[in-house]
Amino acid sequence: MEGVEPCDYKFVKWMIKEKKLAAIPITAFCGAESTKQFEKYICLCFINNDSTLDAAEAILKDWNKDSSV
Repeated sequence: MEGVEPCDYKFVKWMIKEKKLAAIPITAFCGAESTKQFEKYICLCFINNDSTLDAAEAILKDWNKDSSV
């Protein structure tokens, strides 16, 4: 499976581009043998001020509205 980008990487790239919300793909911390096991997970880190958290909350709440279009 070498050369194939794991799902979590693809999703994180899409999320950054389309939703303006960043995350960390879990497989960035995995070896090749465990990539398949963890590629459906991402890590969200919230170490910022309240306005950043409020903006992230708004993006996540609006996400569902966008998907129904």
